[in-house]
Amino acid sequence: MTIDPADLRFETLRAGGPGGQHQNTTDSAVRVLHRPTGLVATARDERSQHRNKALALRRLEAMLRHLEVEKQEAAKSGRFIANRTIERGNEVKSFKL
Repeated sequence: MTIDPADLRFETLRAGGPGGQHQNTTDSAVRVLHRPTGLVATARDERSQHRNKALALRRLEAMLRHLEVEKQEAAKSGRFIANRTIERGNEVKSFKL
């Protein structure tokens, strides 16, 4: 799955929480927003902003894949339901004797 970089918006923020001096002084956490879908992924696990950015992108890709799979499953079940409601023809049989 390919994501267009123009559709992404990155934000950096402080990681916060416990973890000592480095989390509260550097903006190492990354939040990525996918504009077409409105999905947001955040990563604050690593001390490096670059690693957090890569992690946030992987999480966003996983979310988009999951969304695509759900869409395919919904289409598949819709086709199954439509197939069950098809009228199959006249059930009266004629026999030649």
